[in-house]
Amino acid sequence: MSLIPHDSFHGSALNCAWALSSLTLGDIEGSTGIDASRINDFMLERAYPSDSEIEKLAKALNVLPGFFNQVWVEIPDHAINIKWSNKKQGG
Repeated sequence: MSLIPHDSFHGSALNCAWALSSLTLGDIEGSTGIDASRINDFMLERAYPSDSEIEKLAKALNVLPGFFNQVWVEIPDHAINIKWSNKKQGG
């Protein structure tokens, strides 16, 4: 049984997790070993990650694997502001 069925993986969730992280695409590529062009294909839903890739992405982006089965249309501004405020305060 896979972590997330292909039809339940949403590239928008990966894009959201990345946007809320302080990582570059190169950082994610380096920590996961997944080629940046493949990660981009996941975000655009031109390809779907394997279970192993989902686990690596989740770990690199500090989210649970199930995060990727949620649709994210737009990242709320307050979510970004909270993240940056907490980072500046050491949180």
